Amino acid sequence: YPPCLTTFLSFKSDHLSDLQGRAEGDPGVSWDFYSSSVLEEKDGFACDLLHNPPGNSDQEGDDVEEDDFMFEFSEKPLLPCYNLQVSVSRWPCNWFLFADVLKRLKLSSRIFQARFPHFEIATLPKAEFYRQVASSQLLTLAESPGGLDDRSPPGSSETVELVRYEPDLLRLLGSEVEFQPWNS
Repeated sequence: YPPCLTTFLSFKSDHLSDLQGRAEGDPGVSWDFYSSSVLEEKDGFACDLLHNPPGNSDQEGDDVEEDDFMFEFSEKPLLPCYNLQVSVSRWPCNWFLFADVLKRLKLSSRIFQARFPHFEIATLPKAEFYRQVASSQLLTLAESPGGLDDRSPPGSSETVELVRYEPDLLRLLGSEVEFQPWNS
């Protein structure tokens, strides 16, 4: 057999043996993990991936940036959130459709902006919104964000209004946010 077929057959055979359970003295009981020689240079060790992994206790002071899991709890269904880049001078960040927020709060745009001027509202061309959503989200073609019609003609000047995802806005929408350290 060619080497790739032999390797595949060996893998399948070992996989089936794992599923069925191996005998006590079977030499294939333990999994083999090979060294990091793939990452080594010919002249010596290039990098040590396990020398100082994230979360290692060797890190000191305020420079430590903790990774937390964020959990959002609400009695109502959560509004869809989209990771979008609304201008070339900013990184992508999370946004809600302004229409969804207004509907949830039962407010008009003018009243919302008068009561909450600190929330950032941005406008994005509808075609650009759909382009970014399609490339960054896991949606099927049948799932149209916010019930919007994405069949606007090419070159159309239609826009989508967005409001930036912020903890204060989440509380206003009736959600509670909790952070949990990843290592606990």
